Amino acid sequence: MDKEEFDKKTAIDRRGYLYWKDTGDLVHRTTAFKKIYLKNRDKYPYDFQDYQVHHKDKNKLNNREENLELIPRIEHENQHGVIRHEYRIIDVLIAIIFLSIAHNIFLFFSVKPIVDIWIIRLEYLIFVILFIFSIWFFSRKKKGRKYV
Repeated sequence: MDKEEFDKKTAIDRRGYLYWKDTGDLVHRTTAFKKIYLKNRDKYPYDFQDYQVHHKDKNKLNNREENLELIPRIEHENQHGVIRHEYRIIDVLIAIIFLSIAHNIFLFFSVKPIVDIWIIRLEYLIFVILFIFSIWFFSRKKKGRKYV
């Protein structure tokens, strides 16, 4: 297919990748499937859907076979500094567990036979403040990372 025909059959999506107008498939994934995955099937133990296509020169429009490589998703995201929301949620859950354990230890050592209601309210206020701070701390965006 010549360049003029290729340009008529493709377009660029909002993320900057070429896609086929008739099917909506991404050009780099189609190229990688046909020219890399099928030709070297014994080299790739997983299904094609489990791989992401990496542009070696970081040019999304350069979809030549020698510029593309198949990499497992987690490895590809680590290369580009991508943090998934699932991992951030796990961090927040760890903070919640840590704070609840710390709060229970604090209550265990601070219990007196006659406890003033204001002390209990103050303890819970401190717990809520620490809880909110921990959610903010673990869910904030870190410099140089991409979040998806």
